[in-house]
Amino acid sequence: MRLVTEWFKRNFSDPQILFLTLGLIGVFAIILVMGDILLPVLASIVIAYLLEGLVGSDAALRYQSFDFSALCFFTVYPRYERDLVWFVADVVGSGLTVC
Repeated sequence: MRLVTEWFKRNFSDPQILFLTLGLIGVFAIILVMGDILLPVLASIVIAYLLEGLVGSDAALRYQSFDFSALCFFTVYPRYERDLVWFVADVVGSGLTVC
């Protein structure tokens, strides 16, 4: 028991490390509890991070970043146009107000 107590005193005596550990445990708990809801958000963050490199290399080649964004939009939009129309029809048909 003394070994565990000494380890805690040695590793968690600094308040910054204690708050970092508690914060990491809190974030981990939130991801575990709300993982299904947060999955699209986390996936979008990862995809945005990966696409930032492409946009950065595109800017290094002296292209406008708008050109790359427009290319992505016009290649992805036709695939999801039907889903977007159905979504808007569902929102309008259900009487929901979008704030």
